[in-house]
Amino acid sequence: MRVLHMKKPPDCSLIPTKLLIASLAVLTLTACTVIHKEMETPLDLSQTTLQERKTHFSSILDQLGPPAKVSVLPNGMVFLYEYVLVTENQIGIGFDAPILKWLKFAMAAASDDRQALILVFDEQGILQTQRFLEHTEDLGKGGAMQLLISVQPLVDTSHLDDELGPNEWGTSLLRPVPETLNIRQSLNAGTNGVEQKGTPTSAGQHTLEMRQPVKR
Repeated sequence: MRVLHMKKPPDCSLIPTKLLIASLAVLTLTACTVIHKEMETPLDLSQTTLQERKTHFSSILDQLGPPAKVSVLPNGMVFLYEYVLVTENQIGIGFDAPILKWLKFAMAAASDDRQALILVFDEQGILQTQRFLEHTEDLGKGGAMQLLISVQPLVDTSHLDDELGPNEWGTSLLRPVPETLNIRQSLNAGTNGVEQKGTPTSAGQHTLEMRQPVKR
């Protein structure tokens, strides 16, 4: 007669302990970082009075301060108030090894909260039209290997940093000819209207600059 010998079942009592130790080891080698980048000033319209065909632009300047952008229109002008808050959440993982202990492998995801207020005035400076926009958008993800003590943004948000400061006016003349010729008609710095930060170059007036659209 053939006898079957049953093997001793494995001791599972140590499995939770091993998992706990492994989890603690991972937690001691990980770190979370939150990076905030703010552009312009948050808009609080609860204490403002904006009445179409009644409010003068001087009253709006007293209530909201100077706009982010202003442009002349054929029969008036337009103000653009804009606020952008970029939030990037990072998680870094390190390894206890001779060389890798000085490095961390980081992954990040970013989003932004945006506010925009567009005000259109007539030739007398009286408010004719207003529109307020508020939304959140996903800016994508990124990853990198960094030094253990360094914290740097990993998601490219340069398309939101399009403010034209004093230095930008001079450097704009060194750009390619199509971009230089279109600088006065560009809604980012021209006199025919305004546009929000991050507007792609493959749409609207920027198409005259013959720039290839950037894939994000």
